[in-house]
Amino acid sequence: MIKKIILALLIFSFISNCSFDTKSGIWTNNEKIEKNSLIKDKVQVLFQKDKAISKEFNKNFLINTPLTINKKKNSLITNNIGPQVIKDNFNVKSKYNFSKIKYFENFNPELVFDKENLIFFDKKGSIIKFNDTSKIIWKKNYYSKKEKKLLPILNFSLNNDVLIVTDNLAKFYALDLKSGELLWTKNHTSVVISEIKVDKDKFYIVDSENDINCFSLINGKKIWTFKTDYDLIKSQKKLSIVYDDSKVYFNNSKGDIYALDKTNGNLVWLTPTRTDTETIPKVTYMPSIKLMEI
Repeated sequence: MIKKIILALLIFSFISNCSFDTKSGIWTNNEKIEKNSLIKDKVQVLFQKDKAISKEFNKNFLINTPLTINKKKNSLITNNIGPQVIKDNFNVKSKYNFSKIKYFENFNPELVFDKENLIFFDKKGSIIKFNDTSKIIWKKNYYSKKEKKLLPILNFSLNNDVLIVTDNLAKFYALDLKSGELLWTKNHTSVVISEIKVDKDKFYIVDSENDINCFSLINGKKIWTFKTDYDLIKSQKKLSIVYDDSKVYFNNSKGDIYALDKTNGNLVWLTPTRTDTETIPKVTYMPSIKLMEI
């Protein structure tokens, strides 16, 4: 009896091992194939990986651009730099490595051209003038060691042989365009947040107090100032200034557009661009600050 029981257990153990042994693969391969085929039939791909396309689209596509621009000086009265003449020779290339300017993306400085020469600055406030082959004509720096550590961001404007410079340190000055020598320098009460608009022997800037200032191009002395509504929020976006024969037009950081008399800075008209009645100024005329002698 005991022998029969032992024999039965051995037979059962043998059958069990053959049925459930996954290592041998005798019984499970067919089952796996059937299960995988059933799963594949039911699987739906929701997301596929993007594949980079190595082929070039529209190889023969050409862009026609003007290689020369005809301009009249009289038509550029409100644009000091004006359009630049583009050369048709793009084979000659040159490169000049500037030291990296921190927070450069938060500002929008512009390249300034003096005929075929280019003027820009590095992170320590050095102004560099070089030609189209990257050869340096002159390099000047008029900042102290303390000011250099503050990494000044510069803005330029040209008028004949004078280069006007403003920065984010509330400083502005003028250089001789040919030699780079300092003509005069001034410290302002607040940072300039507008473009520099040169008008013959004077120039206009708007500061962070939302005041437009008119200065002498000859010596940097203030001619007049016009105050507008102060805005608590400061923006690095440059404010715009244009002028004609009799008036200068500008916008402040609150969105108001002003027209002033160029000679004395008196208000001609004001146009608010906001719908909030609480922010619209109640005054329609504001006299400028006393005229200063040049």
